[in-house]
Amino acid sequence: MDEIKLILDKIDEVDRGIKVVNHKIASIQMKTENEVNQKIIAIMEDSLKIFGKLDETLKVENEKEMIKIQITILENEIKELKERIENIA
Repeated sequence: MDEIKLILDKIDEVDRGIKVVNHKIASIQMKTENEVNQKIIAIMEDSLKIFGKLDETLKVENEKEMIKIQITILENEIKELKERIENIA
């Protein structure tokens, strides 16, 4: 009988130990998930900033291209006007 009680006590002790370990594992998992989530959020925020800057850069490049096209058109019109004036004079 005493042996059975000792075995049951050991089983209870092991069971308590397992519960403590499970609690610690859950705590570690939660902490790790929180840290990973925070890092993912930080990376996403940085990515959004980078994409915003890229978008601004592309807009400026598009504007520069439009200005180049407008200048080319104006140069052609000026050449055409010069030719007309030369033909008149």
